[in-house]
Amino acid sequence: MNSKTPSFDAALEEILKDLVPHERICKKCGKSFKVQEEDVAFLKSLRVPPPEECVTCRIRIRRSFVNYTTFFKRKCDVPGHDENMVSLIPDGAPFPVWDFDEYWNGDWDPISYGTDYDSSKPFFDQFRDLMTRVPQPANTRDPMSVNSEYTAYGMELKNCYYVFGGLKSENIMYGNWPLHTKDDVDTLVAGNSERCYSTAFVMDCYRCNFSYNSRNCMDSSFLYDCRNCEHCFGCVNLRNKKYHFFNEPLTKEEYEKKMEGINLGNRDEARAWNEKFREFLRETPKRISFNEHNVNSTGSLLENCKNCHECFFVMGGENLRYTELEMSAKDSMDVLLGTTPEKCYYSVSPYDGSGIYFSSMTRSECQNIEYSMNMKTCTNCFGCIGLVNKSFCIFNKQYSEEEYCKKVDEIKTNMLASGEYGKFFPMRFSPFPYNATLAQISFPISQEKASQEDLWYKENALPEFKGRVCSPDELEKDIRNAPDDVDFAIRSEGSGRLFRITPLELAFYKRENIPLPAVHPEDRLKERFGWFNNLNLEEVTCSRCDKKVIGTPPVSADENFLCGECFSAGEI
Repeated sequence: MNSKTPSFDAALEEILKDLVPHERICKKCGKSFKVQEEDVAFLKSLRVPPPEECVTCRIRIRRSFVNYTTFFKRKCDVPGHDENMVSLIPDGAPFPVWDFDEYWNGDWDPISYGTDYDSSKPFFDQFRDLMTRVPQPANTRDPMSVNSEYTAYGMELKNCYYVFGGLKSENIMYGNWPLHTKDDVDTLVAGNSERCYSTAFVMDCYRCNFSYNSRNCMDSSFLYDCRNCEHCFGCVNLRNKKYHFFNEPLTKEEYEKKMEGINLGNRDEARAWNEKFREFLRETPKRISFNEHNVNSTGSLLENCKNCHECFFVMGGENLRYTELEMSAKDSMDVLLGTTPEKCYYSVSPYDGSGIYFSSMTRSECQNIEYSMNMKTCTNCFGCIGLVNKSFCIFNKQYSEEEYCKKVDEIKTNMLASGEYGKFFPMRFSPFPYNATLAQISFPISQEKASQEDLWYKENALPEFKGRVCSPDELEKDIRNAPDDVDFAIRSEGSGRLFRITPLELAFYKRENIPLPAVHPEDRLKERFGWFNNLNLEEVTCSRCDKKVIGTPPVSADENFLCGECFSAGEI
């Protein structure tokens, strides 16, 4: 088959033909990293040059392009509009920000922003100029969601508030990635669970509070890595157990009597038990790699995966490298967030489709998209923003197929020669402030450091509130004494940020005997990521056999880790 980009392919072949495993110096952090044999095979298969940044820096760059932590209130930039809207992008953006409905359903044509490629200028400079003119959506909310204005990225959500990601979930408040889950508050990754509070990666659980990396459990509190357990408190590593207290078996009567003396609806008491549980967790040997039914795969939170290397939270993936938060991706490398993409490279949110390279937020079966943002149902587009149902476009300008192929060949050849091709967008191109992105969770920096790196950094403004503001010391300690209507704001412990309690939230706390929170929801959200080592894979040494283990150790339990073999052997 004749090449549609002959000049580029010939230049790239000169790079790839003699490519072998080797060490490189990361051009971002200056550290040495290895391009492994399997990396070389992927690069040749995907037809891309070897990366100039190490794995860690590539992860950081990708994560800086997704906001999974912060909603802002700001004015809409649609001409003639002046209403406030819920937005993932705050005021001060160097581009227009339009409300969700107007962006996706309004009477505007992204092609009207089209511009010619100038071979005398760097590609990224020209793309940045296009970014300043083309509107960005304030949110990526699913139109199929119901009564869920404060949600982003999720699909088919109902009555959800302050939720990022997720699928077919209902009555979720302050959550990330709830999947087929109902009536949960403060959750980070939950599947088929109900009436749970303050959890991280719980599957098929019912009424489990302060529980982490656990499955098929019910009516329990303070669990870590438990399976098929009921009526357990403060337990680690249990399987098929009932009525256990800090891993000690009790009779039903003994357990119920002990629980009568515990009131987790009292904030001070709940915190004391939480500290005791964390100390018990530190002392207890435990897993840090939670993988189920995988073949030849490394990473953590992998399920039904095959040939996946250093991946995180992937279900049904096959032939992946350095890929995170995917459902059923295949034959891809350096991909973050999606559902069923195939043959994708160094991209963010390629929800489905194939052949997505160096792009952010593509959906509805896009194919063969490079260096583009916010694309929907498009094919064969390069350097475009916000297009829907388009093909053969460059910088939002329409071309014939023959003209498109010729121009793309020129652009990619020039980019390869200048060193631009093979890199993702610079972090300063992210539409979100760095401190609102997943990058800040994993690689936190100060505002001063962000300025040094030329990154956008913006704190969420304190909401205007003219009523009573309650300090943590003034807050009712016991939910049984809480008023039926929390008509005041709370000043968060630590950050001092103001927040409110919604009526549905208060009803949940009263029903489940959970104390009123004294910490801002965003701070609680970020604390939960610590149960996954702030989304960072880390290599640690097994405390039994000294084998190296890759996983996500919880930041609050920094010792006594086991490899899978020692854990399975029961050496606990």
